[in-house]
Order: sequence, then structure tokens, then C-alpha cells
Amino acid sequence: MKAVLRALPMRFGLRAIVPLFGLALALVLMVLGVLAFMVTENRLNAQVDHSLYKREAKLLKPMASGRAPTLDDIRARIDARETGRTISQVGHRLIDPHGTQIAGTVTQLIGSGTTAGPVEFEEMRGHHLRSGRAVTVPLSDGGRLDIVAESELVENMGKIVWPMFLAMLGVAIFGGIAVSIALSRFIAARLDTTRRTADAIMAGNLSLRVPVDPLDGMFADQARSFNHMLDRIEALMQRMRQISTDIAHDLRTPITRLRGTLEACADDHCRPERRHALTEIALQECDDILRLFSSLLRLSEIEAGRRSIAFDALYLPEFVGETVEYMQPVLEDAGLHLRCGAMTDASICADRDLLSQLLVNLLENAACHAGARAEVTVSILRPVKSEMIRIRVADSGGGIAAADREKVLQRFVRLDTSRSRAGNGLGLALVDAIARLHGGIVTLGDNRPGLIVDVHLPLAGRRMIRPAVATAPVCGGLMHA
Repeated sequence: MKAVLRALPMRFGLRAIVPLFGLALALVLMVLGVLAFMVTENRLNAQVDHSLYKREAKLLKPMASGRAPTLDDIRARIDARETGRTISQVGHRLIDPHGTQIAGTVTQLIGSGTTAGPVEFEEMRGHHLRSGRAVTVPLSDGGRLDIVAESELVENMGKIVWPMFLAMLGVAIFGGIAVSIALSRFIAARLDTTRRTADAIMAGNLSLRVPVDPLDGMFADQARSFNHMLDRIEALMQRMRQISTDIAHDLRTPITRLRGTLEACADDHCRPERRHALTEIALQECDDILRLFSSLLRLSEIEAGRRSIAFDALYLPEFVGETVEYMQPVLEDAGLHLRCGAMTDASICADRDLLSQLLVNLLENAACHAGARAEVTVSILRPVKSEMIRIRVADSGGGIAAADREKVLQRFVRLDTSRSRAGNGLGLALVDAIARLHGGIVTLGDNRPGLIVDVHLPLAGRRMIRPAVATAPVCGGLMHA
């Protein structure tokens, strides 16, 4: 049966399947109707049989003296019950041992037995056989007693009910088929709309959306979910196109310079010392290109959870102090002043190499964009009653407009549209990916003047959500006083 149901969609379309279910429903209704009639008929016959056995018990009831009733006693009881009555309910026939009827109004009986069952009978005032139910009781002196009850009520009920049932069944079948066809067309129209939209989207029109039913309901919910998915796909496609464009822009300049350098190096009139210098420049350009692809690969590995990660307890004041000391000459060469601010004692569970890259990227970003003579301050802050710690890098440079702060956390986003400054637009995107890998987030704010970058990370001992591949020991609540 399951195999048949699975094969239906392959053999028939929706417009054929739904009417088939309508016919199946009509068939079920017919079977239920027949069963209901049979049960009702059996119940009515059982009531008739009960009245026969009840009358038998009354006619054969022992006499007051305790002896069994004789034929004369039974005849007297029958006469008393039938005097002035018709056989509208129960009739009798009493036969003596010689086969002569001595009491009762039933003159002919066909098909009776010792248990109640269907018979045909005729009464004295009748001229044709009638249907009924009867029971025959053999008597001890050789006679017998027949008790008959009419069952024409049951038969008449069948004559009335069956035509009505068949008519209702016909209406149910045609109505069910009509409703099924209408329903199948309704569903097919909705699915066809979705199909046409999907075909148009596959053809390249990503702006199309499935119409949402104003009456709401299941199809409206499905359309909304489908449209949300399309919105997400469109955003991802736009982002992919933007990334492709950004990569092309970021690679065009170094590759152009590399080509010019190699052309100059290949000049026959180029002096050896000049060729050596040009070779060094070409190698530097190649390193810049490789760094771009290395950053892309590293970012993808972190976001996909494929990078090997070693979480361990990390004492933040010591770690931040070492990183600031390491980066201080770099920022001083760029004309900036780097210092440590407030250092709250705190430990976190983190990958030391990744967190070091996060902080170095933030400081390099400040060195590149804050401007000469800007102040850069690195602090460790913990809000009151919070299970998160903040690593804050604040500078006194030009800052970032509020509308652009979310954008700069995306890949290849550079507010310098001319791309005249060094960088590839991956620094803050990598910072955001590392923070999320550690169960944290990155927020940007206004330092008035300048930019504040807060990296919110969970304290050691707080459960972190990490990728399944990032196995790590559980860090306890380590705090240094």
C-alpha cells in the first residue's frame, strides 16, 4: 500500500490525485453507510426476537399449582391475548399432537425453527404471505407452539433508507469530486505561481517574490518563508558580486605594478644592480598578493570552523600588555602614540594565536586609518553584573560614520573608495569572525573624536558556543586578584 501511495505522484499529476482521494472518500462513506444499516437491522431484529422469547416464556409459564401448562391451558392463554386483537404485533399457532391447529390466528408458517429467525406467514384474515420472524417450541405432549412477530417494519425501513442512501451517496460522490477538482486547481494555481517565480529567479531575475495571500494561512506562511529565503539569497549573491569586484580592484594595482616591474627587469639595457632592485620590488608585490589570499583563506577557515583551535585559559592583562609592547614600535613609526588604559583583572578561555591576531588587526587598522599624531588606547573593561569582558581599542582619529560601522565588519569593505591607502578590507572582518568563534561580538562606537572598537568576550567559566570542530578543554573560573 505504501509503495502504491509513493508511486501515485509519479504516475499522476495533482489534478488527478485529488479526485482519486475524493472517490476514495466516497467509497469509505458508502461502506460506512452499509455497515450502519446492517448494524441497525440486526439491532431491530434482536428486539423482535427478544419479544418472541418473552411471549414464549409467558405462554409456557407454570400454573399456580406448579404444574406445567397443558394444551388447553396454553390455548386459553392464547385466546385471552388474541381476543379482539389483530396480528399487528405478535401472532400464535398452537398445534395438537395430531397436527391440528387448535388456537391462534396464524394459519400458515414457512421456514420456522426452534430458534428465532425469518419466516413467511399468513393469518386468518389475510390473503397473502407476509414477512416476519418466528420461533417454534415443541411441547411435551407432542404438540408445538409457533410464535410469530412481524418484521415488515425493518423491510420497509430498508425500502426507504436504501434509495435515500444511494441518492445521498451519489450527491456525495459528485460533490466530493467537484470539491476535489476545485481544491486541486486552487493548490495547483498556488504552486504554479511559486514555480513561475522560481523559474524567473533561475533565469536571473532575483528581485521577483512570491505573492503573499492576503487571507493569510498556510500558503501565505509558505510564501513568506520562500521570500525570506530569496531575500537572503539575493543579499548573498550581491555580496558575492561585490566581493568579486573588490578582489579585482585590490589585485589590479599590485598586479599592474608587478607587470611593470617585470617588464623593466626584462629590458636588455637594465643594469644588474637595477635589475636586482626591480626583482626585490617584484617579490614584494607577490608577497602582497599572497597575503591577500592568505587572509581570505584564514577568514574562510575561521568562519567555517575548519581551523585547528586550541582554547586555553588566558590572563588578559598580561596578554594585552605583551601585544601592546610588541605593536608599539609599529604605531610609533606611523606617528601614533599607543598606550594601555584601564586593565581589569580577568581571564578568558581563548585561542592565544587567534586572539593575538584579533588585537594586532585592530592596532594595524588604527595605524592605517587614525592618522598621524593620533592616540590609541587599549583597555580591558568589565561592565557591572556582566559575564562578558570588553577588550577596547580607542583612537582619536577621524572615526567612522554611524551608518558605515556595520559595513566595515564585512569582507573587502573599504571606506576609502579610491583604495589609495594600504590594506585589503579584511582586517575588521577577520576580527569579527574571531570574536564570534569565541562566543563574542564586535561593536563600534564614537570616541568623539575617533573610533571605539569593543570586542565582547565571555569570561572564563562561562559556557561558550563554539563550532563542533573547535574542541577545547573546559576552562574554570580563573580570576587573578
